[in-house]
Amino acid sequence: MPPLPEHWGEESERESTRPYVLLALAVGVLLLVCSHFIPETWPFHHTASELIKEFGIVLVSVWGVSLFYEHFLAERHFKKFHSNLRDLIRRGEMNAAVCEGLGVLEIFRNRRAFEDKHSLANEAKTVGPGDVVRLTGRSLVFSLFAWRQLKVIVENGATLQLCLLDPVIRDTPLAYLAGYSPEETDLAIHRFATAVVPWLEDSKPKGAVEVRYHSVHLLDSLLEVKRQAEYRVAWDLNFAEGTEERQIFYLDGNGPLGRNLTARRYGLIWDKSEPVFVYSNGEVKVNLISAREGSSS
Repeated sequence: MPPLPEHWGEESERESTRPYVLLALAVGVLLLVCSHFIPETWPFHHTASELIKEFGIVLVSVWGVSLFYEHFLAERHFKKFHSNLRDLIRRGEMNAAVCEGLGVLEIFRNRRAFEDKHSLANEAKTVGPGDVVRLTGRSLVFSLFAWRQLKVIVENGATLQLCLLDPVIRDTPLAYLAGYSPEETDLAIHRFATAVVPWLEDSKPKGAVEVRYHSVHLLDSLLEVKRQAEYRVAWDLNFAEGTEERQIFYLDGNGPLGRNLTARRYGLIWDKSEPVFVYSNGEVKVNLISAREGSSS
C-alpha cells in the first residue's frame, strides 16, 4: 500500500466546496441589499421586502457559519484526525511487514478463536502418508482426551508424535506460573494407556505413533503439521488455566520464527527426550507407558 500524501483529501475537499459557499454568501448579501430598494409602489411592498431580507439573513448566517467552521475549526480537527490516521496506517503497515518477514500468518487472542479457524480435527483430515503431526507441551491432557480427533491422523497414514513432561517430575515451577498440576500428566498417561494403546493394538491403523517424555518446564506448547507441500506451526503461549488467557501465533514453519521454534527449541527438546512408546507398521514396538502404568497401580 503506497504511503498517504501529507495533505491527502484536504485541499481537494476545500476547493470543491468553497465556490458554492461563497456563491451562497454572495446571494445572501445581494438579497439583503435588494430588500431595501423595492419600490413602495409595488403591491405588498413591506411583505416582499421582509421576506427577501429574511431569506438573505438565512443564507448569510447559515453559509457564513459553514465557511467559518470549514476553514477554522474543521480544518484544525481534520488535520489532527488525518495525522492520527496516517500514523495508525503506518504502524499497521510496519507490523504487517514484520509479521510477513518472520513468517507469522495469523495471531489469535485466545485458544477458542484459533480452534474456530484451525481446529485439530480439521488439520487431522488433511494429512496423509508421509505427513507428521507433532505436539509438544506439558501434559497434552486436553489433546489426549480428544483422542477421537487425533486418531484420524493415524488412520490416514500420517505419523503422530507426542512429547510431554516426564511424570517423574513432580516439583515444578509450572504450578504457580501456569496453573499446572502433575496430576494432569498422570491423567493424560492413563488415558493413553487405557484408551489409545488398546485401540492401536485392535485396529492396527496404517499410520505411526510415538510418545516421548521431556524434562523441560515449558510455559508454552507447539503444534507442528508437516505436510508434503507446506509446514504449519501453532505456537501457544499460555498465561493461565483455561483457554481465554492463551495467545496463539499461527506460523509458516519454514519462516524465520518457525525455524527458530522448531529447529532451535522444540526440535532439540524432541531429540533429547526419552522414547516411551512407538507404534508403526501395525505393531507396538516400544511400550514403557503401559508397563509403568501397571507398576504404579
